[in-house]
Amino acid sequence: MIDRHPPLPIAPKGTGGLLCAELTAASLEGQSPAQASRHAGHQVERSVLKTQLAESKELCLATLFKRSPTYNALTM
Repeated sequence: MIDRHPPLPIAPKGTGGLLCAELTAASLEGQSPAQASRHAGHQVERSVLKTQLAESKELCLATLFKRSPTYNALTM
């Protein structure tokens, strides 16, 4: 299971910790390993891009996905 994305323009510190936290949280919610991996990678990518836009030296956390009250699926 390999998830690819284009190279990101910056590499702020903390992305590994964020990836682990998101992966763990998604797994605890019952997502399959593939789903959890995609979710975690997407959250890290969004956070890195938000950090770039903010021109910050610190990792900015992107708004987390919210669960839809109607569906048991992740929504933006």
